[in-house]
Amino acid sequence: MNSYSYMTFNTPTTIILFGAMGDLAWRKLLPSLSDLYKRRNLPKDVRILGVSREQMSTTTFKDYVAGKVNGVSEEFLDILSYLQMDLLDEEAYHKLGAAILDMEHELGVDVRGNRLFHLAVPPTLYKEVFKNLGNSEVAIEGPTNWSRILVEKPFGYDSESAEELNSIINQYLKETQIFRVDHYLAKDTIENLIAFRFSNALFEHTWDNNHVESVHIKMYESGDVENRGAFYETVGALRDVGQNHLLQLLTLLAMDSPGELNAEKISSMRLGILNSLRVYSSKEEVAKNTFRAQYDSYRDTAGISDNSDTETYFAIRAFVDSPVWQGVSFLIEGGKGMPEDNIEIQVQFKRRTPCVCGVNGEGHEHGNRLTFSLQPQKQISIRFWVKKPGLEYVLESQELKYVYDDSKGLPDAYEQVLRDAILGNRTIFPTAQEVCAAWKFITPIINNWESVPLVSYKKGTMPLLQEFNKNL
Repeated sequence: MNSYSYMTFNTPTTIILFGAMGDLAWRKLLPSLSDLYKRRNLPKDVRILGVSREQMSTTTFKDYVAGKVNGVSEEFLDILSYLQMDLLDEEAYHKLGAAILDMEHELGVDVRGNRLFHLAVPPTLYKEVFKNLGNSEVAIEGPTNWSRILVEKPFGYDSESAEELNSIINQYLKETQIFRVDHYLAKDTIENLIAFRFSNALFEHTWDNNHVESVHIKMYESGDVENRGAFYETVGALRDVGQNHLLQLLTLLAMDSPGELNAEKISSMRLGILNSLRVYSSKEEVAKNTFRAQYDSYRDTAGISDNSDTETYFAIRAFVDSPVWQGVSFLIEGGKGMPEDNIEIQVQFKRRTPCVCGVNGEGHEHGNRLTFSLQPQKQISIRFWVKKPGLEYVLESQELKYVYDDSKGLPDAYEQVLRDAILGNRTIFPTAQEVCAAWKFITPIINNWESVPLVSYKKGTMPLLQEFNKNL
């Protein structure tokens, strides 16, 4: 542990969860905090303050946590407190500040300790929360303490709204305080992308348009929107997972080596790819290179309009206009109501020419394929070709696999998110420039999507992509 980490983990810290009674807090944040605390991966002196609109006592909040979070300890419950608060009420932030000071004084802090705010609330509240945190000085930093704010995606609704949020941050807070969460970058399997690519020389000399034919990045979810209909209706699949998760995966596949495990350098490499994405500025380009669909029972969900045109599935053919990747197709697709849960990245290499392929070689595909599987399997596999046993020279495909050993359980991505935010490690957090660059690519597609018919598909099946595939 470096000196900065040692200093951070020995400074009293208060973690404030805005939206403590919400779905994200119960599914991810509180279980992750409990696990981090159990393994002593939180600061030595730490307190957690749950903040929500629901009226309840700290005792009741602790009872909820004890009943809903598996394996929670009495020691962890002892560091919890609760505050009822309306985040839109500017005066309430003075009450919040007083509550945090009381907790810090219990930890022996004379002035202020470190403060980590997590905004597990609807993105529509972000602007007012930023303003109120700034005006109340609850998130003010001093010479001996930091205050950081974790912000969930989507950060903005389009290019204009993302720029507006950045402007508000610059007016009321400091950019260095903002940690934009894309929890996919915190997954152990995704971090292994960087390790695999830049710790091995095996593929790096073939990682370009001379050798790679195409890249396919997909995120299939078998589940539907469940009880999130009202939220999903305002977002859709492209904003929900395309603008953030899938584009970030694309950057990790296409970026140059950062040279070292350095947050600024890695961010710079990701940003370079995002800025090189070919922008589809016309209806014709959008119609040619994108596809959208909606599963058949989506409009039966509570909170969904009877004539909703919100996509639950999308596919985009993207191109990185750089000398390294010119001409390579990056297909990104994601959706709900799919036949299975399946998240993977396939890198298809070109066929060897000439190919000593034997009697079954002519007209046959003998390209190699590298696959990074995140779900349901967690593995890296390589398809290669060998001679089939026997008298004739016939090729067959085989696979070489590395399967993650998660018998002891991989840490949840939010454990990494929370720990890295406390340490001040920004490697897995997209910058303002990255977010805006992603919106620069996505916004023209959304603005021109009326030129793309909304196809219906039966939940549990794949949409029919014939028209889209004609343009390949």
